[in-house]
Amino acid sequence: MNAPPRERTLVALLAAVQFVNILDFMMVMPLGPYLVRRSPRAPTRRAGRTASRR
Repeated sequence: MNAPPRERTLVALLAAVQFVNILDFMMVMPLGPYLVRRSPRAPTRRAGRTASRR
């Protein structure tokens, strides 16, 4: 059974988006600790102590 060309295009587009999403996850996940250390909004020990005193 052949799907209409428009449906094939939509399925191919969704498959490509999903593939890029998984690829991005696999590339960024190992960089997590590095990105947390380099982030200007990274949590620090001082911030944790200040929040616990409230």
